[in-house]
Amino acid sequence: MARLPEGSGITNRGSRQSSQEACPWNRGDDARRSLPVLPDLRARGPAAPALIDLMRMSYDEWDAWSRGRAVRRAGYTGLRRNVAVALGNWASSEAVAVLAAALSDDDALVRAHAAWALGRVGSAEARSALSARASVESDATVLGEVSAALDIAARGLSGTGWLA
Repeated sequence: MARLPEGSGITNRGSRQSSQEACPWNRGDDARRSLPVLPDLRARGPAAPALIDLMRMSYDEWDAWSRGRAVRRAGYTGLRRNVAVALGNWASSEAVAVLAAALSDDDALVRAHAAWALGRVGSAEARSALSARASVESDATVLGEVSAALDIAARGLSGTGWLA
């Protein structure tokens, strides 16, 4: 049996409960557990509308919302990248506007994932946003994602389980 780190609080490596109890983000801070949820991010049926709200969140809004939460570890860029992936998996034309806006993000990681997500949507509006970005993008990785997304959309593979 593997040795457990001393002082970790984990008594049984296979026990999810003890791992959760040992996590510093989850223990000893009742104030963190009672943080308010922003009204515009409350569940309103399908998860996707909340994802759109998250993608629209400014840095200052993210900073206030994430303070004291484990999601802060991903950082603002990491959250936006993850939301772009989730919106791409949703593959709805409702996400095109926020994903098209994310193509102009300061961070290439967010732009690349927004391009991938738009390829998953594959609508004419998504293809138009991708084509427009291709003409001004300077980052090679983002250009690769834009090109791949346009190819996927052109081949009619958008929104299919084939891409998952």
